[in-house]
Amino acid sequence: GGVRHWYIIRDQDRERLMKLVEECADAKCVKHDGLFIDPSVFDKHGIVYRRVVQNAKEMLVLAAGTIAQSFTTDKQWSESIVFGLVSWIR
Repeated sequence: GGVRHWYIIRDQDRERLMKLVEECADAKCVKHDGLFIDPSVFDKHGIVYRRVVQNAKEMLVLAAGTIAQSFTTDKQWSESIVFGLVSWIR
């Protein structure tokens, strides 16, 4: 596959981002992954994000509670695996 570009928003900014989305779009879009937010909007509203470039055959592990959006400019096959570490269980 090709290169995938990720914009990752930390858990601490979740509420601020969700409030912004509610003001700007129908909440159904977020639930159905139908919304991609221009990173300049994050900048404008003080939402901290990290940009990560994932190359072919690389794995990306995100922390629980993280919000992420991504895109690719090439054909891409991707797979997500949800898992938890034993240390996460209380």
